[in-house]
Amino acid sequence: VHGGWELHLQTSALPLDFFVCFSSMASLSGSPGQTNYCAANAFLDGLASYRRAQGLPALSIAWGPWADAGMAAGLELGAGVEKLSADDGIAALRALLKSRRSAQASPIGVMKIRWDSYARRWPSAVAQTFYAGLLDSSKGAPSGSKDDFLRSFRSTKPEERQTLVE
Repeated sequence: VHGGWELHLQTSALPLDFFVCFSSMASLSGSPGQTNYCAANAFLDGLASYRRAQGLPALSIAWGPWADAGMAAGLELGAGVEKLSADDGIAALRALLKSRRSAQASPIGVMKIRWDSYARRWPSAVAQTFYAGLLDSSKGAPSGSKDDFLRSFRSTKPEERQTLVE
């Protein structure tokens, strides 16, 4: 939190092309027993929003766990959470930096999750409601199929496909 704020203060008058915060998916989904970690990462997401409101460049990415680096590299995660490969993470970062429009959206998360398994991690009715839009409750799997998305994607005008994917 302190480092992010200090970087903001020290660079807010500079003509930066990018100001990128790396936060955690915990800022979006929580992490049992790690309230302080969730709050600190949510601060970075909020800092990016604050900078954009001031007309400054900012992007905050709530990363899921990476396979070969970071705190979760050696951990078995379960609950539908999968690790990002370095190639997948770099490709996502490249795409987000390339898309100036994405830098105006908040929050942005990059993670690999099987939502049907992940939603079961949170047994409360509130959590089930929160994830309901990602699940087909009749099957316990993500709503929509790969074929449905591909059909929609192919029938969308090329200039509108980025919006559909986002």
